[in-house]
Amino acid sequence: MSDFNPYAAPAADLLVPETDPASALVYADRGTRLGAAILDAIILGIPASLLVWGFYAYQGLKFWVPVPGTRGIVLGGVATLLASAVDLAINGHLLARHGQTVGKYVCKIRIVKQDGSLPTLVDSFFKRRFLFNLAGRIPVIGGVLGLVDILLIFRSSHRCLHDDVAGTLVVKQSVPGREPAA
Repeated sequence: MSDFNPYAAPAADLLVPETDPASALVYADRGTRLGAAILDAIILGIPASLLVWGFYAYQGLKFWVPVPGTRGIVLGGVATLLASAVDLAINGHLLARHGQTVGKYVCKIRIVKQDGSLPTLVDSFFKRRFLFNLAGRIPVIGGVLGLVDILLIFRSSHRCLHDDVAGTLVVKQSVPGREPAA
C-alpha cells in the first residue's frame, strides 16, 4: 500500500529560520520587542493620556467613565485619532528616517521591509500602528484581533499580524560595515 494520502496536510516546512541568510538580517528576539513596546507605551502613554483626558474634560466627561451609544463610539474614535497624532509627532521622524520608534531605538532594533529596505511611513506607521489601534476600538472583534496580533509573535519569524499586514520584519540594528550579531 502507498503512504500517499490526498487528504493529508502539506508536508512542506513553512517555518522561517531565525536568520534570513539571503539578507543577513537577524530577527529581533521577543524579549527585546516587548521591552521596546513597553518603553513606547510609557513614552506615548503620558502625553496621549493627558491630551485625551483634556478632550474628555472639554466635553464635560470623565476620562475613566465609558460613554454609551453612538456618542461613545465617536468620542473613542476621536480619542484614538488624538493618541495617534501624539504617536506620529513623537515617532514619525524616527519611523520615516530609520524604521524605529523611540523604544526600538533604545533597544537597538528596527523595522525593515522583507527585502531589508527601509519601510515607508505608510507601512511603518499607518499599516503597523494606526490601523490596528483603530481596529482595536471595534467591540469584541478589536480585542480578538489584538490578541491574535500579539500571539503570532511566537512563530519562528517573530512576526506579528501587523508585520504581515505591512510586509515588515523587526530586526536587530546592524552597525554599518559590520555583520549583525548572531
